[in-house]
Amino acid sequence: MLCSYHTSFPDVIQCIGGGLSEEDIFDGDPVHTFLRECREEIGLTGADIISIDDKKYFYIRENQTTVGICYIANTGLTKETLLQRFEETATDGE
Repeated sequence: MLCSYHTSFPDVIQCIGGGLSEEDIFDGDPVHTFLRECREEIGLTGADIISIDDKKYFYIRENQTTVGICYIANTGLTKETLLQRFEETATDGE
């Protein structure tokens, strides 16, 4: 099982995720957060992503203003290449 140790919950299979940071809010499009988190957590770059086909907004917690955004992205990478990138990122290149 592949799990990254530099995420919020090490040893747990989870979706890519994170919060907005100042570097992401230069044009109001939260896709920059998605791209940054892909790079940080599984080693994908914007050049690896062919398309982002869908975006869904939803409330994460009832009666709160926390909003989640779910993107569906397609890459031109094979399964093997994606797993290799993840392993390199999860071990920080070790």
